[in-house]
Amino acid sequence: MPRQSRRPTVSDVARLSGVSPATVSYVLNKSPGQKISAATSERVRRAAEQLGYVPNAAASTLRRGHSRVVLVVIDTLNVGHTNARSVEPLVEAITSCGLTALTYSLTSEDDLLGVVRTLQPFAVATLAFTTGAVRQSLLAAGARHVIGLNTAEGEDLGPARPGEAAIGMAQVRHLVERGRGKIVYVIPDDSPRLPIARARLRGAQEECAHQGLSAPLVLSLPMDRRAMADALSSLASLRGAGGVAASDDRMGIAVLGAMADVGWSAPDDLAVVGADNFAEGAFAVPALTSVYLPLAGLRAVAAEWLSTILAADGPPTDHALLEWDEPAEIVVRQSS
Repeated sequence: MPRQSRRPTVSDVARLSGVSPATVSYVLNKSPGQKISAATSERVRRAAEQLGYVPNAAASTLRRGHSRVVLVVIDTLNVGHTNARSVEPLVEAITSCGLTALTYSLTSEDDLLGVVRTLQPFAVATLAFTTGAVRQSLLAAGARHVIGLNTAEGEDLGPARPGEAAIGMAQVRHLVERGRGKIVYVIPDDSPRLPIARARLRGAQEECAHQGLSAPLVLSLPMDRRAMADALSSLASLRGAGGVAASDDRMGIAVLGAMADVGWSAPDDLAVVGADNFAEGAFAVPALTSVYLPLAGLRAVAAEWLSTILAADGPPTDHALLEWDEPAEIVVRQSS
């Protein structure tokens, strides 16, 4: 059996390129603050490519005290297109800085700490709401830096979710602009996404008060077509003057289906607006109007932060990912 050749080392690259092993390390690891000529750097990279040299990730992690991984923590309450809208620009920002993105769906804080202890990531970017205490635990477990969605300590009802409240506010504003002065807010009666629905409802309640309207009538409904049709039948007095804000597009599409069952149409009988701008909403009959947060600045915020901490190589940091200064946007379709 032929003898398998050994894996090329830094010393091999150094000999072939005529430089020291330290210079090879500086070039291949893109170490800041080193004055190495472009010609020398190119010679090292060509030698590494010729030999098929691949840096030992474990050794690099041990030497630096952290890996080149940014752990992106996903909020399991968000699904599909909603998660993609936030994860994709964040991953783009991470890779543009020469780092590796690894996504993790948050199941428990203890499990997250275990993952961080194993990975020793350069940073943890949380798209799930976390307290200051949790973020400090992540730093203590081995994350070099933490950036994420912050929530106040000791909140009894979970995170305030300011971005979600902005969606509820925008839904009410749109219905008022359409001349609907009586607002119904529809949320699921049993769903893992209830914390999001309730945060959006709170935003709708605040906006109703701001507009001088009565508080919205809240309907907590199962995803059952007959039950929804029965509930809508009780709203006959609102026909022509009422507007329905659904906690997400899934509930909005269900409302449109139930309206068809009782012989009502949108927007003539009830104007309907959903949330999250799922692609499926455009295929409802009539097509569903929807409010969403575009998160257009997420990539820029994350890229700037990562670039800064990579250049500075300073002490561990804990930074807010978003300040929620981006307004919610609305896609107006036939339902409103």
